[in-house]
Amino acid sequence: MEGRIEVIVGDISDALPGSRVFSVVMANLIARILADKAEAISRQLAPGGILICSGVIEERETLVIDAFAAQGLAATFRVQAGDWVALRFERG
Repeated sequence: MEGRIEVIVGDISDALPGSRVFSVVMANLIARILADKAEAISRQLAPGGILICSGVIEERETLVIDAFAAQGLAATFRVQAGDWVALRFERG
């Protein structure tokens, strides 16, 4: 996959220029940080893009869903292992 996947480490608020968008964004963060960064993460997602969020404890899942819904993303898939949830969001 070398040359096909770009991994960027850092805070999304300052790691990328606002004009860059991606067809797939993966974020393995706790619910509070996902919710706090929902706007910044959503800005980096291309139209028709997919966002995968993991690291969400089940009891805080609604916080994440609501934060990304406010940015125009819909949760389209959910998987759970124990208390941990991963969500896929899509932008139409």
